[in-house]
Amino acid sequence: MLRSAPASLEAQFARSGYDVIAYVLVIALGLVHFFSYMRVESFAPDSSYYIGLARSILERGKYEFNFAPHVFYPPAYPALLALISIPFGVSYFVSVRAAAIVGMLGLIASYELLRRKEGIGVAAAGCLILGFSGFNFYVAAQLVGSDVPYFFTSILFLVLITRVEQSWADRQAGILLRGMIVVLLVVSLLMRTVGVALLVGMIAWLFARALIEPKAALARAKFFAPAFLVASLGV
Repeated sequence: MLRSAPASLEAQFARSGYDVIAYVLVIALGLVHFFSYMRVESFAPDSSYYIGLARSILERGKYEFNFAPHVFYPPAYPALLALISIPFGVSYFVSVRAAAIVGMLGLIASYELLRRKEGIGVAAAGCLILGFSGFNFYVAAQLVGSDVPYFFTSILFLVLITRVEQSWADRQAGILLRGMIVVLLVVSLLMRTVGVALLVGMIAWLFARALIEPKAALARAKFFAPAFLVASLGV
């Protein structure tokens, strides 16, 4: 027993060390994106729409583009850009650098999700392959679009769902965690319409868990009822 304790401590320390290395690499990559943003404003349709909508929210308090009510893009990302622009101003350069930071947070969240499910090696490899991809550099350092923030909110939502599943037996899933799940689900739905897949997947997951653990089905349904209700109103 005395001999196994140092071995366990050593394994735990090694795991923490690998986590630190992975975090340092992801943060370093995020800083590269942050300081390598495109110096010439991109006039891609997404960038123009989102920045224009954020400016309309700030300056006129209306969700308009070219002085006409906008019904195509969901409002969450323009609202986020408007919030960021309050202290820094509305511009392409502020928006694209914010995308680099949010993209870095998304990679950290995906690392946590994969680490819980597949281990440190798979998590680190997956995040670094995605992080160093050309498409990720494009959306994090050149394009002002909802891809990066949706990636962050949806992955963080899955991380919290995993946390609920792991702590269910201990009854540690409290009100704060439930509130965060509700907020992330609604924000994801209002960020991109494809966020409906999160809601459908959540329902399918609950049905699957009910078949495996029928005794806990009602408790799980009650726990996630606020998320279903608020998300349904958002849709």
